[in-house]
Amino acid sequence: MKITRLSENQRFVFRWWTARELSDYDGIICDGAVRSGKTFCLSASFMTWAMTNFDEYIFGLCSKTIVSLKRNILPALREYMKAMGMTAAEVASKNYMDVSFCGRKNRFYYFGGRDEGSSSLIQGVTLAGVLLDEAALMPRSFIEQAVARCSVAGSKLWFSCNPDNPYHWFKKEWIDKAEEKRLIYRHFVMEDNPTLDRAVIERYHRIYTGTFYERFVLGKWTAAEGLVYPMFDEEKNVFEGDIQCERYVISCDYGTVNPSSFGLWGESGGVWYRLREYYYDSRR
Repeated sequence: MKITRLSENQRFVFRWWTARELSDYDGIICDGAVRSGKTFCLSASFMTWAMTNFDEYIFGLCSKTIVSLKRNILPALREYMKAMGMTAAEVASKNYMDVSFCGRKNRFYYFGGRDEGSSSLIQGVTLAGVLLDEAALMPRSFIEQAVARCSVAGSKLWFSCNPDNPYHWFKKEWIDKAEEKRLIYRHFVMEDNPTLDRAVIERYHRIYTGTFYERFVLGKWTAAEGLVYPMFDEEKNVFEGDIQCERYVISCDYGTVNPSSFGLWGESGGVWYRLREYYYDSRR
């Protein structure tokens, strides 16, 4: 594989771990549009970082399933590794490969985070770093278990995902708190992929509309169509601080199979505010 051109975003992902001013960051998150080149540059940078900085250590390569990992990541990654002079000996039956480069050798295990039970598959292993592709499609328990496995000094976390709804736990807990967690965040658009033909980009702009356009083409975390309250706007409908209210009521949406929802409302100046809420799920 011969890489002739990279976007600024891709160049940053390839080199961020070499920058002295970013050395105290523990990882990187890349999200954005489909076909924006984020997965390839992230996985290639991850492999280069691992083989440059470690010897005789274990790393994790994760996707929603091992099948999707082998289909979406490994083919292009193998080409890149070959072009860089890395050699890989894969043991497909045990889902790992041993990679050698410049006298160093490390092992990369494959993991699939498809459901809550998947966290047990990665439990117990000690990792020097982990790549989590399709992070928004994995259960929280799996991602947090994978992060907990990275206990080697100098280990780093590498995330990539396509957007989901703006209240998705991964956005709220990882992307929105990236700086707090000492993680770098980079947003990708289709134009960040120089190998994508302009006619193809224009076709994506034509064929998608609504939520799918905002998620797939613009790479935005957008709520899906068909919401109970499609007019909801976080900037307009969410408040902070204490409010002095003249009267209060409690609303109840009772459910047995579905959760019950209770809300404490206060009226102030002719406007009703939902002050507190409580949910009860009988199945949990």
